[in-house]
Amino acid sequence: MEFPVTINSQDEFDGLVKSRLERERAKYADYDDLRARAEEAEAAKVAAEQALTDERTQREAAEGEIQRFQTEKQVETWRAEVAKATGVPADVLRGSTKEDFEAHAAVLKPLVTGAGPVIPTQGDQPISSTHPSEKAAFADFLTGHRD
Repeated sequence: MEFPVTINSQDEFDGLVKSRLERERAKYADYDDLRARAEEAEAAKVAAEQALTDERTQREAAEGEIQRFQTEKQVETWRAEVAKATGVPADVLRGSTKEDFEAHAAVLKPLVTGAGPVIPTQGDQPISSTHPSEKAAFADFLTGHRD
């Protein structure tokens, strides 16, 4: 078609508009397909980002657990070292650092390794008479215990 175009009737004008619209439709015929693919790609991107976020969360949780186990192991190692060095049983030591355990052991050591509880009659011997009483002699006779 050459320009300028002379249009003599409404039908010619409608025909030109129709042909122009058909050319434009052909040009954008795959628009719906491209739009659907773009939406699919966006959905895949969102799903991948969510999966990445989930994996990061799981990794951080796992790293936290590893850190917790390492800390517990270190604390138990310190507790055992202090117990061995001081003679205070490890299960009574409290704290979260080696210095805490050492300080607690220093407080407990005199109590644990000291003389122990005082029993007023400890070491005393029962009073025994060289002459058994009549009742004791009779009980010995009945049971068959004789000197």
